[in-house]
Amino acid sequence: MGAICAGPRFLAKAGVLNDVKYTTSIINWTETHVQNFKEEDPFPRQNFIVDRVVRDKNVITAQGYAFIDFAVEILDYFDGFEDEEDKNNFIKITKGI
Repeated sequence: MGAICAGPRFLAKAGVLNDVKYTTSIINWTETHVQNFKEEDPFPRQNFIVDRVVRDKNVITAQGYAFIDFAVEILDYFDGFEDEEDKNNFIKITKGI
């Protein structure tokens, strides 16, 4: 299961994030969020990690700007790489490093 940017909000509402580490682009739930979404903060903040991408058990979450990292973690989860070197080469190619 995966979500990027503000998408982890839906995983939080479903209770999926209660027992896993995660990240989201919604760093703080502000009064604007309360007004727009008509709800209090749905995130279990004790599990929140500020990082580009977080993979815990079968849940992959990412900040919105980390879309390449998110894709790499999904590919890795589904054994899309032959080995760590293959994964690192893919990252270098996609990021132009």
